Amino acid sequence: MPEKEGLETIREIRGECPDAKIIAISGAPRSANMDFLDVAGKLGASEIIPKPFDPAELIVSSSRCLGA
Repeated sequence: MPEKEGLETIREIRGECPDAKIIAISGAPRSANMDFLDVAGKLGASEIIPKPFDPAELIVSSSRCLGA
C-alpha cells in the first residue's frame, strides 16, 4: 500500500469501527510473510490469507465475514 502499512491500517480501522470485518492478505509468499499475518490476526483481522491463495479461499473468507 503506497501511503501506509497494512498493520497500521488494521489498527486505525479497529479504532474507528471495532466491528468492521477485515481480511488481511499477505504481499509475499506463504513462508516469507507469516509473521505479518500473525500480527494482523492479533490486531483484529477477521480473516488472514497468505499468498499465493486459491480464489476459493477468498470467497470462503468473504462469506464468513459477511455471515453467509
